[in-house]
Amino acid sequence: MSKFLTISKHILLSLLIIVFISSIELSQAASIDNLVGTDMIGSANDETNYQRRINDLNKLRHFLLTSNAEQRAARRNKNNFSKRKLVSKFNF
Repeated sequence: MSKFLTISKHILLSLLIIVFISSIELSQAASIDNLVGTDMIGSANDETNYQRRINDLNKLRHFLLTSNAEQRAARRNKNNFSKRKLVSKFNF
């Protein structure tokens, strides 16, 4: 009888180990499936983020180009005003 209990304990322990290992493998497989689905969604989000960044960079580029042009125009106007002022001062 004691041999039977010892053998059944070993079998029960082996079955528990097999169930534990199987549950770990299943949870890893499920997490891999979740990652694959997330990657597909992530790639779509990456594409939209990329498009948004490109759009923002184009807006920034346009702003910088126009602000530089406006600054140059303001500087030209200021220089022209200073020149006219000097010319009018020396004109008798």
